[in-house]
Amino acid sequence: MSLKRQIVIFLGFLSALLIGATLLSFALSVGRVEAHHRHLAHEMGVTFFKQLVLTRRWNALHNGVYVPVTDLIAPNPYLEDPARDVVTRDGVQLTKINPAYMTRLLSDMATDREGVHFKITSLKPLNPLNAADDWEREALSAFEAGAREYAGLVEEGGHESFRFMGALIAEKPCLACHEKDGYAIGSVRGGIRVSLPYEPFRTAIGAGVMQLRIGHLGFLATVLVLIWGAGWLLWRQAAQVEGLNARTRRLNRELHAQTEAMTAQNSALDEALSEAERAGRAKSEFLANMSHEIRTPMNAVIGLSDVLLRTPLSDEQRDSLGKIRSASRMLSGMIADILDYSAIEAGRLNLDPRPFRPAELASQLQILFGAATAAKGLELRVRVDPDIPPALLGDVSRLGQILSNLIGNALKFTERGYVALSILHLGREGDRVRLRFEVRDTGVGMSEQTVGQLFEPFFQADTSSTRPYGGRGLGLVISRLLVERMDGTLGVDSTAGEGSTFSIELALPLADPADVETHDSAPPGDPGTVTGLEAGSEKSARRVASPRSAVPDFSGASILVVEDNLLNQEVAKRILEKTGAQVTLANHGAEALDLVQERSFDLVLMDLQMPVMDGFEATRRIRASFPELPVIALTAAVMEADRERARVAGVNGHLAKPIDSHLLFETLACWLARGAEQDGGNPTPEPPVSAESTAAVTGEPEPDQGVTGLDADGSSLERTRSTTADGQGRPLEDPRMIDP
Repeated sequence: MSLKRQIVIFLGFLSALLIGATLLSFALSVGRVEAHHRHLAHEMGVTFFKQLVLTRRWNALHNGVYVPVTDLIAPNPYLEDPARDVVTRDGVQLTKINPAYMTRLLSDMATDREGVHFKITSLKPLNPLNAADDWEREALSAFEAGAREYAGLVEEGGHESFRFMGALIAEKPCLACHEKDGYAIGSVRGGIRVSLPYEPFRTAIGAGVMQLRIGHLGFLATVLVLIWGAGWLLWRQAAQVEGLNARTRRLNRELHAQTEAMTAQNSALDEALSEAERAGRAKSEFLANMSHEIRTPMNAVIGLSDVLLRTPLSDEQRDSLGKIRSASRMLSGMIADILDYSAIEAGRLNLDPRPFRPAELASQLQILFGAATAAKGLELRVRVDPDIPPALLGDVSRLGQILSNLIGNALKFTERGYVALSILHLGREGDRVRLRFEVRDTGVGMSEQTVGQLFEPFFQADTSSTRPYGGRGLGLVISRLLVERMDGTLGVDSTAGEGSTFSIELALPLADPADVETHDSAPPGDPGTVTGLEAGSEKSARRVASPRSAVPDFSGASILVVEDNLLNQEVAKRILEKTGAQVTLANHGAEALDLVQERSFDLVLMDLQMPVMDGFEATRRIRASFPELPVIALTAAVMEADRERARVAGVNGHLAKPIDSHLLFETLACWLARGAEQDGGNPTPEPPVSAESTAAVTGEPEPDQGVTGLDADGSSLERTRSTTADGQGRPLEDPRMIDP
């Protein structure tokens, strides 16, 4: 199926989904409007009923009231009271108005002026006018069954009316007239029915529905225009890509058939190659736009693979699952590389210069790669020129990323001998110091032709199916672009069979040693953790994974996971439950706020992008009420702007998706232990590596996995992770792609 046809099908499906959602929203909104106005009618009926009950109660408390007899008010023939009619000294004839008669008089007045009608009725009326109709009998039967109100729409006189009827309960003043009829206090004597014309409500409902119709149609039309406008642009791009691909294939066939005439057709070949390159760039841009959407399913694949590998499995199942996890991590790294490369090419990379010590950087790189070097039987040599000033200003995180990449590749392509890192002093230029960083190895080396193509994206020196070294061909390209952003140069000198030397030349400003932030060094005997590479920045450091360890025990810990994606909820919950922790799930920030108010938690894992209330706002509110509760961001929002915004909101750490169980466990262990020390009253040390400053670590290597990793005996090299432009940890590349 062609790319254009796929785009059209996708847009059609998206449009149909949007139309269906809009229709559903409209139907639900209409129902809410009708329910709202019916509720208004009900409340009006309740108000009228309560007013009538109050007037009746006042009348009953005064044992009736006397009013002059007029043409409109005659003596009540149903009131058996010797004192019903009296004559004043002035000769005015008065008659007593009891509660029931007052209700009828008020009903006549309301009917004439407002169109509202009242009626008092019962199953045993004294006045035939109070006899109940069918609807009123249903209401009275409901009252006798325990109900206290009854409402509904009926037809009255050819018009639709809303009826509300409330129960009349016998009170002490009522017994003066009705005790002889067998009523007692609390008995249901009948009810008062209030009839409201429903036409005004229907008019208001119609106006509301019209507004909803206009709003929904306007929204639907606007979104459809935007969708199909964007689809048209994608369709045009897809047409160009397909056209370029078709033309490239045609030119290749022509070139193959006209090998003898290649000299005469060099110009046409150059044009064809140029068009092929443009087609490749178009494909790369399309892939970069789509790759971000893969992160959520990748999180599920990697996370559930890690969970399943910790369960009892057959050898065949463990082998297959290990390969799935390995392939998933390779795909995750490839996506991160492409996004990293695209971000740098688009100029979205911002450096973060801070004071740092070159000697400390070299020392930590030595710790980082010491175990991997020893595992291969190699020597790691590190030399720092003593003339270099103690503190300089630069983006040490990015510099550490570049050097880690070069050292990791040197280890990959060196089977015997040594790998050497040197930091040399080349002189002063005003307040700047010129340095040369060299990474030398005694590995397989490269030919002159390979060196000439080394910094081309996706370059593979060996394209055969039997090449011994894998990789995607972006590591050195990214390193070169980072060095250029630092106004430096990256060069290489290599001879096939004799090894290679990669060199970086930079001019860095001087810094005050007192401004350098201090960091704890890695604990002795633990080469798995490296700290301080970024001299206090929030970017990711690098690390070599330690040998496979057991799942930590967090029994007794209560962890709240705030995540709107159900699949990601399952992944996080299954990973955490392996530790024995008690896991509670929240679908959005507002639900998380309610939970932390109701219950006590030891730690919160917070997604950042959620409906109802996002993780930024939820973190701010949690921090305001619970300043000591650790909140760790666990999210696919890993751009530097997202990290900074999360830090401002108050998160204590930032973990990227896909979830890496090792890094997750390390971060939880750090903050849960910190909370336990605070509860015990002991001083709380700062964690050696913040959640933001540690890159994701590859999952536990399985013996049947077939990927590089430190086995239980430390015999193989763990794939090192580095920091991408958006903070996403991923494996270092093999940028040289050498075929020994």
